[in-house]
Amino acid sequence: MSATDIRQTRDRLNALLLERIESLVRHLYPDGRKEGHSWRVGSFDINLRTGLWGDWDGSTDSMSRNLFDLWMYATHHDFKTVLQEVRTWLGVHEDERNLGTDVREKEPEPAKKLVLPLLEKPTVAELSRLSSQRSIALEPLQIAAQRGFLWTYTDRAENVRAWLLTDSARKLAIARRLDGIPWAKINAKS
Repeated sequence: MSATDIRQTRDRLNALLLERIESLVRHLYPDGRKEGHSWRVGSFDINLRTGLWGDWDGSTDSMSRNLFDLWMYATHHDFKTVLQEVRTWLGVHEDERNLGTDVREKEPEPAKKLVLPLLEKPTVAELSRLSSQRSIALEPLQIAAQRGFLWTYTDRAENVRAWLLTDSARKLAIARRLDGIPWAKINAKS
């Protein structure tokens, strides 16, 4: 186990221990008592909301939020022993990668390739129609078409002319019908 794996395992177990903090403190310190949001054993205090723990008389070097370390402190056992004890107490098996948490490592989704229809440079008539429908001056539309951002095409599914706005890398695109009618196939914007 690498240092990173050990740290990740301890952090996952710590998160599970925090979810069951009241049961944990009753297990480790059965002679303690609950006072407000704390579990107290003499001057030793464990915050039941945050997991912050330490001894107010100075016998602990500093306050800590690590409940795995709390287990080590309470039992005076080494890391390897505590690791096994915590797993057993939580009912988590060593081979469980996610240690019972809701966080799951997902396989990365394959990159989706944007498949565009056969794009054409818009005609002056199409640019004029788009200008009047969208209240955009003709000149910016001409510039967008010249720079390769604005295209027209024939949508095969609905057999209509449409315009398409895309980025220079053609990784993102948005299309609308030139006649201004909503798409029938998705009942969406015009």
